[in-house]
Amino acid sequence: MEAIAIRKRIIGVLLRGARIRAGKTQIECAEVLGCSPETILEYEYGQKGISLPELEALAIFLNVPITYFFGEALPEEKKLPSQEALAIRRRIIGVLLRKARLEAGRSQEECADAIGCSPTRISEYEYGQSDIPLADLEALAEFLNVPITYFLEDAYFDELSRL
Repeated sequence: MEAIAIRKRIIGVLLRGARIRAGKTQIECAEVLGCSPETILEYEYGQKGISLPELEALAIFLNVPITYFFGEALPEEKKLPSQEALAIRRRIIGVLLRKARLEAGRSQEECADAIGCSPTRISEYEYGQSDIPLADLEALAEFLNVPITYFLEDAYFDELSRL
């Protein structure tokens, strides 16, 4: 669990740095995600875990590649997705999580134990009803023996940028 907390802080530091470099405010970032500026502050200080769809949306808004948050840098520019697109992306990640869990022969209870949450929360993640904090998704990917890139879907955002 300590590794998850550390990863949340690292993601927060990278997010804050990208936001400052892009000359954007916490209020502008909050508007992109449809949340409060306080939530952005909690993400930046690692007090709250950001989900992959939220991070992908902010990466586009801040003009940094999503790989920036994984220690890589590839220049790219994309159009900002809508709230509907974020909800669809959340569902896609949920389906991929369920698929990886079933292929690994793991139960929702085992996944819940791996990240310190309830099996109900895992179910909410799998059905796209709740955002999965990125640090939790990374821990689940490791537990299920799939790379985090299993959940990245560049083709999805390429299609969105054409809309």
